[in-house]
Amino acid sequence: MKRRVHFIVPILISVIASSAYAGNPGVIHPVTGESIGWADSQAIPYWLDQGPLGKLTNLQAKALTGATLSLWSSVETADVGFSYQGDLPDDVTIDNIEDYLAMMRCDTENRADIPQNVVPIVFDTDGQIIEYIAGLGSSVEVGGFSTFRCIRGTLEDPKSIYQGMVLINGQFIDGLDVTDNSPEDLSVNGLAGIILHETGHLIGLDHSVVNTEIYQAVSNGGLSTTYTRFLPVMMPTVLRESEAATTLHPDDISSLSSLYPTASYAGQVGNIEGEILDLEGGEIRKVNVVARRIDDPLCEAVSSISGRRCVPIVDTQGRPNFNMTSCSSSELYGDYLIEGLLPGDYSVEVEGLTMGWMSHGMYPVGIEVGLPGDAEYYNTDDKGREESPFDMSLINVAGGSAILGIDIILNDTSDKIGQYDTIPLEKIGEGPGTRCSADSIDYGVALESGDLDFSSFSESDSVGVASSSGGGCRLTLGGKVDFGAVLLLIGLITLIGGLRMKRHVFLVFILSTLFLSSVAMATSVVPVDLKTMATKAEKVFYGRCIGVDVQEDENGLRSTYVTFEVERGVKGADGNTVTFKIFGEAPKEGNGFSTGIIGMPHFQEGDLRVLFLYPGSRRGYTSPVGLGQGSFSAVETEVGPKLVNKKLSVQDTTMKEVVGNNIPETPDELLDRVEELLR
Repeated sequence: MKRRVHFIVPILISVIASSAYAGNPGVIHPVTGESIGWADSQAIPYWLDQGPLGKLTNLQAKALTGATLSLWSSVETADVGFSYQGDLPDDVTIDNIEDYLAMMRCDTENRADIPQNVVPIVFDTDGQIIEYIAGLGSSVEVGGFSTFRCIRGTLEDPKSIYQGMVLINGQFIDGLDVTDNSPEDLSVNGLAGIILHETGHLIGLDHSVVNTEIYQAVSNGGLSTTYTRFLPVMMPTVLRESEAATTLHPDDISSLSSLYPTASYAGQVGNIEGEILDLEGGEIRKVNVVARRIDDPLCEAVSSISGRRCVPIVDTQGRPNFNMTSCSSSELYGDYLIEGLLPGDYSVEVEGLTMGWMSHGMYPVGIEVGLPGDAEYYNTDDKGREESPFDMSLINVAGGSAILGIDIILNDTSDKIGQYDTIPLEKIGEGPGTRCSADSIDYGVALESGDLDFSSFSESDSVGVASSSGGGCRLTLGGKVDFGAVLLLIGLITLIGGLRMKRHVFLVFILSTLFLSSVAMATSVVPVDLKTMATKAEKVFYGRCIGVDVQEDENGLRSTYVTFEVERGVKGADGNTVTFKIFGEAPKEGNGFSTGIIGMPHFQEGDLRVLFLYPGSRRGYTSPVGLGQGSFSAVETEVGPKLVNKKLSVQDTTMKEVVGNNIPETPDELLDRVEELLR
């Protein structure tokens, strides 16, 4: 069917003021909905581990880290930079990591020789620290995490980030043979891509979910790996075969520049905003909205998830709920805002989050709405009935303009739901990819030859890390806490999975922890196949959550003890109940407190889940296998419990190889399949 293309005059054009919003912010103000980053004026100070990173020497690991930081600081339209402060007092390992985790108590002194209120970058050379946090066996899937955890100001009015941590798993570049306990190595550029992604979260960026259809096509062998140049660094899926693991995409640049704009940036770009509505005018949350410049649609593409800026409620004690388990107004549920668009004509499309784990934390926690029908374009004659999803109206964006009222009424496709989760690539077209290029540097060769030397990155001045392009800017940490520190820890975990499959991928997942309030960052999980999930799990069961108890453990670390009443146990769950321990604090209904692992599902009393749990670590911590993947939510229906978002949970090829086209719809059907696999 031919698509109809319309050109429209913007509904409203206005000059954009220098705002505090960003395309994909990791932290959102609980009252205003504005983005929160590091303060102005000075570079982010960081300290480096003294140990090796897999087969990389300490100096090589430092050089690779410095090189990736300089990629962020060299963005010309963003004021952001880093400043190397020196080495940590230790080679950080499983034996001393607790001294560093104690830094979660923001502005609380721990070991006198550990620097306070800075960013330690830790090289977990053997993956044992990952396993300490997420459970035994998790280091094969988890490539690292990044946290920004301490914020100046008050809970009601947080000001800026001032402390964080980055941890990278050296198992993915250790040179060892592939075994059940040792993953296949990444290239040096692949590892650099993890560091680049993690430091993006440290800066304050959330995930991008633009061009997921390209990720799926490349990972399934349907597209050449040259198309990986169209995938953003901040996408929670970085392909092993990526040819652009260390190259910033326009979506990355837009998000960074919107959070830390230069003085001239606002006049160079425009915004598009609107609402996603159903036929009755109700607002639809948790769908992806993508703006594509029509002359280069795969490259010049920026996205936003509806309801992302839903302002959270304030609890009964006057504390804003950073996790946004509810919103102060349902009128915000379907809102979207796409920023940082270069001048030109754009299409706007709405699509489903085809891999549900890609958006964990990027929308209000507990909201499981999503796209009720097919993907479709915005068009001015939108009726929601009897129209092609490919009818398109183009929107002209000028520098310094805000285009408002670009609302999309979702088509009534109740008789064919799921025909198009995303707009097919053949409908989008490709374009020249002018700002989307493959990696220009082979970091492995540069390290071996000595061309990549940490000394070129460790010399810092008032504008941050030195870089070949002279980039870098000012980012301030500020002084003492004005109103008391907001205790905040949000972590990002990079998960690596499917490592022995024809197409190997690694994806990014979020570990989020905080002691007063948490900000739910986007998370994602690796498409671990069901057989691997069942085999690696120590416990597999279906049940109802009957208790969530938060307390400090014997080591003084905030921990959550979750108890489930078992309705059906398949592996390691023979009793009536199962209690397990999670690192940090999981959110409870009705308050904004959370220091839990985001990406691993949150637990609330009454939840129905099928769980696959790793064996506990030496401190007893566990998590679902593949984190978010190892948890399948269910809801009660008139005919019994049904799995939630089952299509999103098991649609990936790695799952289809096991379950085929007969996708389980109920907890019993899923566990029946698990029992078959374990025989």
